[in-house]
Amino acid sequence: MTTLPTLTALAVFSLWTLASFLCHKSAKLAMAPYVTDMTSITAVVIPLGLTLVQTLCCCATVQLTSLRGPLFYVMAASHFLATWATNTSLALTFASSAMAIKMLEPVTSALLQRLVLKTAMGAEGVVGMVVVVVGAMLYVGNPLSSSQISRAVLMALLSNVTLGVRNVALKLNHGDSPGRSRLRPPRALAAFAAATAGLVLITRIFVVTDAAVASSHEPQDYFLLLSLASGVCHVTYSYVSTNVVLRYMSVVSHAILNIVKRVLVVVLLHVAGRRSASMWNWAGLALCTVGLLMYSKEKIMTSQAVDTSVTSTPHDLEGSVSETDTATTPGRPKVYRERESLLGRLLVLLIFVFVVCLTSEQPLVMTTMSRFQLIQKPKELQEAPLLRNNPEGFKSTLGRTEFVSPVLWSDPKFPNKSETNYAQNLRFGHVNWTDGKPLIAGRIVYQPDRKAAEEVEEFVSRDNLLTTPFDTDGLSPYLTTTQEVITETKRLHDKLFSELFRGKKYAVVFDLASHENKGDAAITIGELILLENMGIEILFFVNVGACNDKNFQHALKLAQQHSMDEVVVLMHGGGNIFGYASADWCRDKALKLFPGYKTVLFSQSIYMYANQNHFNFAWKNYCCNPNLTLLMRDRLSLHIARRLFANGTHIVLTPDMAIQLGHLTRFAPPYYDVIWQRRGDGENPLLGKVPKLPGNVTMWKWDWLGMSSLKAEGTVKRAMHIMHNGLAILQQGRVLVTDRLHGHILSVLLDIPHVLLDNCHQKLSSFHNTWTRGLKNCRLADNAEDAARYVMELLDEYGDSLPPRLTAADIKEKL
Repeated sequence: MTTLPTLTALAVFSLWTLASFLCHKSAKLAMAPYVTDMTSITAVVIPLGLTLVQTLCCCATVQLTSLRGPLFYVMAASHFLATWATNTSLALTFASSAMAIKMLEPVTSALLQRLVLKTAMGAEGVVGMVVVVVGAMLYVGNPLSSSQISRAVLMALLSNVTLGVRNVALKLNHGDSPGRSRLRPPRALAAFAAATAGLVLITRIFVVTDAAVASSHEPQDYFLLLSLASGVCHVTYSYVSTNVVLRYMSVVSHAILNIVKRVLVVVLLHVAGRRSASMWNWAGLALCTVGLLMYSKEKIMTSQAVDTSVTSTPHDLEGSVSETDTATTPGRPKVYRERESLLGRLLVLLIFVFVVCLTSEQPLVMTTMSRFQLIQKPKELQEAPLLRNNPEGFKSTLGRTEFVSPVLWSDPKFPNKSETNYAQNLRFGHVNWTDGKPLIAGRIVYQPDRKAAEEVEEFVSRDNLLTTPFDTDGLSPYLTTTQEVITETKRLHDKLFSELFRGKKYAVVFDLASHENKGDAAITIGELILLENMGIEILFFVNVGACNDKNFQHALKLAQQHSMDEVVVLMHGGGNIFGYASADWCRDKALKLFPGYKTVLFSQSIYMYANQNHFNFAWKNYCCNPNLTLLMRDRLSLHIARRLFANGTHIVLTPDMAIQLGHLTRFAPPYYDVIWQRRGDGENPLLGKVPKLPGNVTMWKWDWLGMSSLKAEGTVKRAMHIMHNGLAILQQGRVLVTDRLHGHILSVLLDIPHVLLDNCHQKLSSFHNTWTRGLKNCRLADNAEDAARYVMELLDEYGDSLPPRLTAADIKEKL
C-alpha cells in the first residue's frame, strides 16, 4: 500500500476533520434562527430544506456510475433519511451532543450487520458497544429529562440505524458493482460553483433589499449560504474519506484515525458552540472513545484475519463499511433476496418511525424542553461573578459556559429566599383595599418601624412612578391575598403606562406570541387588554413567527401615516432577552426600522443563556438608546439590565403583563388533589423525580407545552384559546406545584394555592420576591421534597375552602 508523507498525511487528516466539523457547524448555524422549539413546523421544514440543499450539492458534484439496481435506491433513500434525521437532531439540541450520539453509528451498523448478514460478533466488541453507549449518554446528559432532548437523541439514533441499513445495502451490492465515488468532470464542477455563487448573490441583492435590515446581518439571511457551505463540506469530507484516506491508510490506521476524527469533531463543536459541560460530561466522551477503541480492535483483528480492507459509502456522513462478510454469487441466490427484502422492510419501518417523530404534537416524554441545560446547580452558578462595565467579558467562570450568576449582589429591597414573610419582619400591618385604592389599615406595632410605615404611605401617594423607576414594588411585601396583588399590579400598570404612553394614540406591536406556551399567550392577551384600556389604537401587529421584511415594511408604512409623536412601537414581553435568539433578532429589526420612535419592550426577564457573539449582538441593540424603554419584571433582571443597558436606555421595574387579565373565577371542578407542573426546557430546575404523595392524594404530573389547544384563525383568537387551555389545565387540581412562572401568575389570578419550584436561574424566586412574597397561599421551594411537603400543608390549610374533586373521573371505564 502506498503511503503518504507525514506532513501530507497530517494535512489530509486535518482537512478530513475540519470538513466534517464545518459541515455540521454550518448546518447548525443555518437552522438556529428558525428552529426555536420542537413543536414548530419549522423543526420539520428547515432540516428538510437543508437536507435537500445538501443532496443537491452531492448530486451536482458526485457521479455514481457503478451503483445500480434496487439496492442503490435503498442506499439513496436511507442516506437521505439519515441526513434529514441528523439535521433534525442538530436543530433540536447542541451540535456537539448530536454528534456524540452519532459516535454510536458503528454500534448500530454492527448490530444490523449481525441481524441481516449474520456477521459474527465477539465478546470484546459487545463490551465495547456497551461502553460507547454509556459514554455517549453521559456526555449528552439524561435523555429522559426532556422530550426535546429525547427527540433529538432519538433522531440521532434513527440516523445511525438508517445509516446502518445503508451500509448493509452497500455490502450486499458491493460484490456486483465495486467502485468508489468520483467527482464530475471539471466543467460540471465549475458550472456548479458558478451557479452557487450566482444564487447566493441574487439572494443577497433581491431578497434582502432593505438597507436597515441588511445591515443587521441576521443569520436568517445566510440560510442558503450556510446550507450550501454545509453541502460542499459534506461532499468534501466524504470524498477525502473514500478516495484519499482509505486509499493510503491501512485498516488499523483508518480505524484509529476515524475515532480520533469523531472525537475531535465533537470537541470542536463544543468549543464553537454554546454548550457547557461538567466533568461527568467529559468523562462520558472519554469513555465513549475507549469503547470505540475496544470495538475497533476486534474489527481490525477480524479484518486482518480475512485480509480485507475497509471501504465506505460514496458520500458517507460518518461511518465506514468493511468488505468482510461480502460474498456474492451469480444469479442472486435466495439468501440475497431474503436479505434485500429484510432491508426493504427495515427501511419502511424506519420511515414510519421518522414520520411519527416529526408529526406527533404530544412530546415523546411528558417533560418537554425547548433548550436544555446540562448539570448546572444553583450553587455552581452563584460562584460565577458578574463583571462590571465589561460587556465583552460578561460571562461566568464556569469553563466555557455563558451562564451569569443571578444573586451575587446586595439589594435591601430583595430579601433572601428564606425571608419570604417580609411583612412580619417589619412588624407592619397588611394592606386593605377600597375602590381599587390602597389604604393602610394596620399601624406600627413597634416604634422602630415608623420609618417603614412612612415610606409605604409616601409610595402610595406618588403620582409619577417613572421618577423612581427602580422602586415600584413598595407595597409588595404587605400584599397577603391574591386580590391585593392583582389590584396593586393593575394600579401600577395604570400609572406607569399613563406616563409612558402620554401623547400616544397609535401603536405597532411586534413579536406577539400565539404558540402553545400558555404563559406567552396570557402575556399577549394581557398586553392587548392594556392597550384597549389605555385607548391606544393598534395600527398593525406582527406575530412572533412572522417577523419578516414584508410585515415590518407594512408596519412602517402605516406608522408613517401619522405623526411620530403619536405612535409608540411596542415589543412583546416574556423572559427571552439574550436566551432566545429569534426574539432578539426580531427586536433588532424593529429598532433599526423605527429609529426615531418611542419604543417600549413590555415586561421581560433576562435569561442569560447565549454565546458570546449573540450576547454582544443583543447588548448593542438594547444599550444606550434614549428612545427605548425596557420594562423588567423582577429585581434580578432589573439589576442585570441596569449594569448592561442603563447608559441612555430607560429601565423600569414593572409587573408581568398577564396580570392584566385580572381576577378569574374557577369555571371547572378539579379532577386531582395535586397538579404537578414540570417544565422540560433549559429553565427546568432539574431536581430529580417527583416524590410520591400519600396514597389517598391523587396527583397528575404534566407540562402544558404539549397540551394542544383549539385551532383558530389569527394571532389574537389563537392566543385566547391557548390561554383558556392553560387556565383549564391549572383548574384540574385543587392545589398546584409549578416550576413555570405563569403557572404561578395564573394561579394567583385563579386564587389557587400553589408551590413554586425555583430553577437555577432563579426566575421564579426573583419574581416571587419582587411582587408576591407576602402571599399566604403560596410557598417557595428549592427541591422536590420540600415542594411535596408544602403542597400537603396547603391541602391541609385550605382543604375546606377548596372545591371538591370530581370523583367520577376516578372510575375506570375499561374493564
